[in-house]
Amino acid sequence: MSQKKESMSRLEKDLLAATVFCIMIVNITVKDEKTGRKKRQDDVRQFSATAFEKEGNIYRFIAAAHCIGDNNQMCDDIMNNSLKIPPMIYLSKNSLATKQGIYRAKLVAMGKLSEGEDFAVLEAEINDCEITVIPLVDSNLEMGDEVINIATPIGWDKTLFRGYVANLNMDKFKYSIGEDSIEIKTAILCSLPSGPGSSGSAIVSEKHGGIVAILVSSLKSGKKTIAPVSVVLPIRMFKEFWKMFKLEIKSNQYFEENIDFV
Repeated sequence: MSQKKESMSRLEKDLLAATVFCIMIVNITVKDEKTGRKKRQDDVRQFSATAFEKEGNIYRFIAAAHCIGDNNQMCDDIMNNSLKIPPMIYLSKNSLATKQGIYRAKLVAMGKLSEGEDFAVLEAEINDCEITVIPLVDSNLEMGDEVINIATPIGWDKTLFRGYVANLNMDKFKYSIGEDSIEIKTAILCSLPSGPGSSGSAIVSEKHGGIVAILVSSLKSGKKTIAPVSVVLPIRMFKEFWKMFKLEIKSNQYFEENIDFV
């Protein structure tokens, strides 16, 4: 008697549980179309994030920096706490349409877009449920390797996409964010559909057993997506960024605890 094959693998189920909806509300200055004057209004942004680290009830989620700050100056202002009204970030394990299971998150780290570091780390304390954590894994991806993505595109629930690595040699690849553009030294193309709200979601590999990349954009021609192809950053770039960030935090803590300033 043949056994029925599961529709989702164990890693896919874990990724489904680790992926969260994110909403950020930030107060920005815009130009009034009628009067031409500047005014302030709330801008609401949706994006995806994935749990990759846990300490007690504190969970950390990897996301994309451009979802939080859509230009280099805004990213700097957010990290330096220079905005008049700090942004509010919320995440939900299931859906943003319900009031249950929504948690306040804080931004703990964000890369420099001007240096191609399209990474951000969110942190949230979650006491009433467990969230699966997907490890960051070292990998030497090859063309044709199968990859998996679960994202939260705007207007959709969590959605599973399966694809493969299409191009490993996208050197000095550029993509636009607002008025600025990001140049990545080494980007990877994957045959995975993506749309608004997908940025920040994790790319995982059954072969390597964890997160191998982060989705940051779609391959576009003008304003139209020419194919279901996504631009992703290899996770080794994030691991280097995260390692240096934690070393800097430890260094600052050491000086605060051991150095007396006169």
